[in-house]
Amino acid sequence: MEDEIMLMPLAESGFLEDQQIMACWGWMKWQLKIPDDIFFMEPSLPYRLGLKEGSATMEGAREEILQVTKGMRQVLVPCQGQNPDHWTLLVANRAEDGKFRFRYYETLEVMHKDCLEAAKRLATVLNEDQEPAVFRENTIRQKGADCGFYVVAYSEQAASESKEGPAPRGWPEQIKAAWENRISFIMKVLKQEHEKLMQAKKHVEKLEKERKDKKQAKIKELQDKLKKMKDITTAAAISAQALLDKNSQYFQESSDVGMESEVEALDEDLEDLSKKVQWVRSLEELSNAEHCWGTRSTPREPPDPWVRRVRSAERGGRAEEFEACLRMDRRIW
Repeated sequence: MEDEIMLMPLAESGFLEDQQIMACWGWMKWQLKIPDDIFFMEPSLPYRLGLKEGSATMEGAREEILQVTKGMRQVLVPCQGQNPDHWTLLVANRAEDGKFRFRYYETLEVMHKDCLEAAKRLATVLNEDQEPAVFRENTIRQKGADCGFYVVAYSEQAASESKEGPAPRGWPEQIKAAWENRISFIMKVLKQEHEKLMQAKKHVEKLEKERKDKKQAKIKELQDKLKKMKDITTAAAISAQALLDKNSQYFQESSDVGMESEVEALDEDLEDLSKKVQWVRSLEELSNAEHCWGTRSTPREPPDPWVRRVRSAERGGRAEEFEACLRMDRRIW
């Protein structure tokens, strides 16, 4: 996304690239509140339509054109040609009978062949595969390489007609001059937005890394505690190790790192793991108590009921009873 809002520098000659023309239209649609039934076509579609007849790319472009123009009252089509690089504009207005009527804006003295052919191909698709007549509508001729600015100017004029009437935005030369000044402002604003987006992206990446490091540190801490335990063959220790192994997979390199649902699940598992560690430590106390009871250095008194019940549950494989006993306060016995 950050690349999409960056405009390439304006050429010294003043020639506009397709990206810059689309940016002008985006600003125009927002600023002038252009209705949604007026469609400005991306220049790549007319280009793809001119590829080899019957090719998948050409057929795909034809289907896409019919889809995006369905229900549109007006379609504005920038047509690009080469040798020399040039822009023209095809304006298609839907009449009451549902068919399009076409106007063609060309600012060269001699009409550019590539642009005219692109306009006719597209008009044929919109006209149900019947080639319509396409005539030059304007009398203005360009000076230099400012054809792109005239395309933007004529687009603004055409898109405003439905709301403001004929010639609503002034003379084309005046609109074109305004856009020559406006494009610098648009590029400046987009550059600022790009910088904001990159800063936000870096901030998010930093937070994700901090969260990942924090979780890794917690896993390592619990892992170290587990390794220090004397009795690692008990049911609780084995369960704790399995849980630890399960959670380790969250920290493998992946494009999905940072998903909230996984992090929440991990927090719950880590909390469970902490309890397991505490249970195993209680088991160590149990083992120490039984060991001391069987030595001559301590009074020969039988182990307390808590010790006997925990050991019985652990030896009998009754996991739920075993863990429930370990969670209990032995003083209640």
